[in-house]
Amino acid sequence: PFMEIELSRLDPNPFQTRESYDEETVAAITVSSLGRHGILQPPMVRPVESGRYQIAFGHGRVKAAKAAGFKKIDCRFEDLTDSEMKKYVLQENVLRSDLSEDERMAALEQYRTDQGLEADDPGFAEKLSAATGVPESTIETVYFVKKTRERLKITMTGEEEIPIGLIQSVRGLSDDEQVKMIVK
Repeated sequence: PFMEIELSRLDPNPFQTRESYDEETVAAITVSSLGRHGILQPPMVRPVESGRYQIAFGHGRVKAAKAAGFKKIDCRFEDLTDSEMKKYVLQENVLRSDLSEDERMAALEQYRTDQGLEADDPGFAEKLSAATGVPESTIETVYFVKKTRERLKITMTGEEEIPIGLIQSVRGLSDDEQVKMIVK
């Protein structure tokens, strides 16, 4: 079901891991999602208390509607569980290029733990992918980078930021070889 809701009655997803939208992103969303008759693909919301709604997905579209001067927008209205809200955060955000590694990992982690999956279990990435539609290779890469960064904090001195491309290039090597190549 769809309903028109005042923008002032929409609250962010409490599980949202995306910390911010830059002006360029909001401008791009405004151009791509607003048609002559409003939002082309409405945000999904759930009721939380009298007259208030939480955005499951579509935060950028809501920001774009506000930027365009809208007071109300059509929203898809659903009764959603917390787990479903976490899943939508993951699906909407994890593949975005402007998302930080920390934001991407936070989205994956909150849904992984919600589902009772252990990151060290064989097949966890496959299960997470099947549940969310996020490519297994993306999930594996995010966790590989996180694990490698954690190992390197023990080895590295200072607060150097190691490019993600460099970390990905050593995948498949032994742990010791990975560290040697990255430190080199």
